Amino acid sequence: NSGACVYRNASGAYTLRADGSGTNNSFQLSDGGNYAIPYAVTYDDGNGAVPVQPATTLLGRKNANTAAPDCGGNSNGLLSVSVAQADIASVPAGTYSGTLTLTVAPE
Repeated sequence: NSGACVYRNASGAYTLRADGSGTNNSFQLSDGGNYAIPYAVTYDDGNGAVPVQPATTLLGRKNANTAAPDCGGNSNGLLSVSVAQADIASVPAGTYSGTLTLTVAPE
């Protein structure tokens, strides 16, 4: 889990898009060779966690901070990444990595 600060200089909803570094922007951790581990992503804007699909924009996110670009040092969103135990067990031990790119925009 990782806290997020979303600031907006006006009231209103925002969108969130997530792109992974796997094929077709999928959420994958790779060993750089033959093996990959899928992972799942959820985002909570304070109204409950919702699943995030690769390369798909979530509309209607709420609770952006409109007072301080750094949210006063607090978080107003929560990003969670999880890997299923079975998926970890299905690949050999090694170092797996990936990139998750988030794009936030006013709606």
